[in-house]
This record gives sequence, C-alpha cells and structure tokens, in this order.
Amino acid sequence: MTLGEINRYIHSYNRRERQRAKEIAINNYILADLIGASVGRIYKGNFPPIQEVYPSLFGEEIENSETLQEKKD
Repeated sequence: MTLGEINRYIHSYNRRERQRAKEIAINNYILADLIGASVGRIYKGNFPPIQEVYPSLFGEEIENSETLQEKKD
C-alpha cells in the first residue's frame, strides 16, 4: 500500500465517520423535537435549530448559509 492510498483511506474513513455522526445527530434532533413538542405545551418555549445544537458537525452549513445570505443582501 502506498502513502497516497493510505492517505485516501484515512480521508475516506473520516468522511464516513463524520457522515455517520451527522446521521446520529439528525436522528437525535428529530427525537428531541418530537419530545420537545410534547413538553413545549407546558413550557411554551422555542426549540433551537440543529446548527446551534451540534455546531461542530453542522458548522459548514452555517457558514454556507451566512455567505449566501450576505450575497442576497
């Protein structure tokens, strides 16, 4: 195995793990949203967006949306 192949393998593994972490975060967020909707009737509070709950996983999406918003303005 060459150094380039090892490097590609490592990057591929990291991408898969990051994607898996995002899937778990999304599932947890949806579950929390459902629970929050039920409990929210009692507290009448707001539920934060997923980018605020998991900023390390969805930071790129925040930056991309802010850049797009600046271009529109």
